[in-house]
Amino acid sequence: MTWKESLGQQIKEARLKAGLTQVDLAKAIGRCRKMIPRYEDGSDAFSPDLLAKIAITLGMTEVNVNGYRFSIELRTEPEKMETTEQLTLDFDKEHVFSGGVLKITATKTTITITATAPTTPLRPAA
Repeated sequence: MTWKESLGQQIKEARLKAGLTQVDLAKAIGRCRKMIPRYEDGSDAFSPDLLAKIAITLGMTEVNVNGYRFSIELRTEPEKMETTEQLTLDFDKEHVFSGGVLKITATKTTITITATAPTTPLRPAA
């Protein structure tokens, strides 16, 4: 039995124990009804986030995968996420920043990144 099949079997057993149909579970986790049998028979894998959502919906506190036991619990405090900024750079174009110049060139087999730093210090010496 593969890890996906084992996990799917645990989910199916918990769903039946909870008295839910596949349709009920699909609605509760915001997924298409057709996905639940695929999860349960191990033909489809899912993200850790979705596994947690399924487990919490079914009252599962742990799952066993390949001899490892994973505990599942709902966090009462949301994890603080740092705000990050996505930098988008076009290929074959120089991108000038205060710290230098960056150019990305792509071919079918390679990506080349060329960076040029300024020759003078960015900050005056103290």
